[in-house]
Amino acid sequence: MQTQVSHRVINPKIQFLHDHMNNHALWKCKLLTSFEQKFLTIEDIKFVFSQYYLYSKNFTRYLSGLMANMENDFFRAKLSENLWEEGGGADPNERHSFLFSSFLTQSLGINLDQVKFEAYSHNFVQRFLNQCINESALESASFLSVGTEAIVPRLYSIMVKGMEKVGL
Repeated sequence: MQTQVSHRVINPKIQFLHDHMNNHALWKCKLLTSFEQKFLTIEDIKFVFSQYYLYSKNFTRYLSGLMANMENDFFRAKLSENLWEEGGGADPNERHSFLFSSFLTQSLGINLDQVKFEAYSHNFVQRFLNQCINESALESASFLSVGTEAIVPRLYSIMVKGMEKVGL
């Protein structure tokens, strides 16, 4: 039996990963609950996203760490396609981290030169990078695909609704 998520079919051999993702405690954490219930102010949202920027601007490093551990040339080639896209392809001004920084500066009015990244943000990024560099390619690929990319639609939907509730 295969489960369908949006338009894709999930292989039953990895269904447990998706079940874990969908039922993870993340979805009930205080931060996401605050976004959903309009407990955050615009200043709170600016702080959250300014800290998230540290994760975002390092995303190509996570992919590179996984690529370095990938034995299979075909899979490295597929990852290089994703890395190329994340990096903006032929136009570095289209890289995802730059698009996010533009949102921060233009929509939220954040001066990125004045952002002080908290120790926990640095710790998160370092642990994330260590996961991608030091663990097996299979574990890191699962971590990146199910643990990051697959949660984006649900996660960002919650955040966008929270921003709309405060007038952003």
